[in-house]
Amino acid sequence: MVYELANNHGGDVNLGIRIIDEFAKVAENFPQFDHCFKFQYRHIPAYIHPTADPNDKYVKRFRETDLSPTDRITLKNHAFKRGFMTACTPFDEKSVGDVVAHGYSILKVGSPSFTDWPLWLEILRYWQGPIIASTGGATEEEIDRVVDSCKGRDLTLMHCVSEYPAKNRNLQLEQIQWLKDKYPGIPVGYSCHFGGLNAVASATAAGASVIERHVCVLPKPNFYSVNPDEMAEELRGVDIVTTALGNKGIRVPGPRPTQFMRQNFKGVMWWKPQVDVVDEIMELIKKAGVVIPKGSTMELSHHHGIDKFKKYGAAVITCFNMEDYAKKILVMLPGQYHEEHKHLLKHETFHVLYGDLFITAGYKSGFMGPGDTWAVPPGELHKFTTDKGCVFEEISTHQHPNDSVYTADISTDRNTKVKEF
Repeated sequence: MVYELANNHGGDVNLGIRIIDEFAKVAENFPQFDHCFKFQYRHIPAYIHPTADPNDKYVKRFRETDLSPTDRITLKNHAFKRGFMTACTPFDEKSVGDVVAHGYSILKVGSPSFTDWPLWLEILRYWQGPIIASTGGATEEEIDRVVDSCKGRDLTLMHCVSEYPAKNRNLQLEQIQWLKDKYPGIPVGYSCHFGGLNAVASATAAGASVIERHVCVLPKPNFYSVNPDEMAEELRGVDIVTTALGNKGIRVPGPRPTQFMRQNFKGVMWWKPQVDVVDEIMELIKKAGVVIPKGSTMELSHHHGIDKFKKYGAAVITCFNMEDYAKKILVMLPGQYHEEHKHLLKHETFHVLYGDLFITAGYKSGFMGPGDTWAVPPGELHKFTTDKGCVFEEISTHQHPNDSVYTADISTDRNTKVKEF
């Protein structure tokens, strides 16, 4: 989520700080997203030609809202202190050097500058970090040229409509998928100049991995910026969409329907829930070649009831839980899914011993195989699933009671002790 301040500070550094603070409160309620605050730099003597009409609305706005280098650094540092990544759009060559010198995380190329080749030369010469570029009115050939020039760089392309505010009929959100298909491997986002919630949520559903929004506080300086309450509502919409989309690239089975009208086939039960799975779990442990320490205990963690254990949960073998450290061995059956949760105190590292594991932790996802490890700090949401079954270790700090917080509505009585070693 990129929050574009642009000129909405009105040339007042204190108003800029207030806007950052208000949107920091919004961002705190959505830790599942990365949050970035973006600024704009123009070196007025180089950007505005001496013959330009001083009464032109853009010339007047840029001159009236210009900030000193000290004020620019003040806003950038304040955004960083409030937990934001920081990005900046330079509109001229001199400003590229300022963006580099001021230590921003990301450089943004605005849609008016997408075909500004002298500016691109300066950026590619002096900037080594991530680049986000809004395509705006660029042609396919012009986008090709930028992509070719940025080979080997961390580039994200943004679909946007350079209309302020953009009309619904002109949004062309299918261009997001067109960019993803045309330039595989390059992340694609959406720079929104439209005042409706549905546009941002729809862009997320269309595959945008970055959303940029002009931000402000009341009274609004224009129609295409959003205030904190509107931004929070849009983020809730994005959260609903991303949650509903779920995992990509792996089969996640849904609940198995009960075939209550076809229980018999030639006198034999053709399907029934299988609750007693300890033998299957022990067979996986045997295949993994894992020796369980004496004195360990096994519990079935069944998030939605013991009868649905083969779909939701995991077998948790507690080896020891010392004052400073703990160890568990977890076993997940083929196709099993472990609900998303976080720990308030525990810091843990997972080590795959056998099989396959797909993990989503924080803002990252990945496949793990034998030998792979993944660390999860306290407070970071994480969840697992496996295709063929998995046995993995959990090495952690001390396990405290009631330290697991789930995002789904799960059973209150979800742990059943089944075996001692």
